Amino acid sequence: MARLRARRERRGRGADRGAVAVEFALVLVPLLLLVFGIIDFGRVYNEQITLTSLARQGARIASLSPASPDPTTAIQQQLISSAPSWLGLTPAQIVVQRCPTTPSGGNPASATVTITANYTFTIAQLAGFSRAGVGLTGKGTMPCTG
Repeated sequence: MARLRARRERRGRGADRGAVAVEFALVLVPLLLLVFGIIDFGRVYNEQITLTSLARQGARIASLSPASPDPTTAIQQQLISSAPSWLGLTPAQIVVQRCPTTPSGGNPASATVTITANYTFTIAQLAGFSRAGVGLTGKGTMPCTG
């Protein structure tokens, strides 16, 4: 009698193994999506902070730089060289509005730099969607110092 009961218990445990594997497979996909979503959110946030910091740096340079033949290109090149390589900035992504040579009206003059970039989600790249991303913009404004 004890042998028969032990045999039934072993057989019952073996049947549960398959159910556990199926449950794990069902839970694994949403869990991986959640983990990659958290990672992607952190990377997007980091890129947004980096763009904003670069834009502020560019606006400061634009507000302090003396009038020269083509200061916009110099500012763009300086921002590209100081940007992290993973950002992959090009001059077309950086818009510089310099201080006016003659102040107008009652509005205080200011220099503005806007940097745009596109972030592609990691999970979308793994799934084969190369265009699934979000556009990010960093903007910095500094008053002109004269």
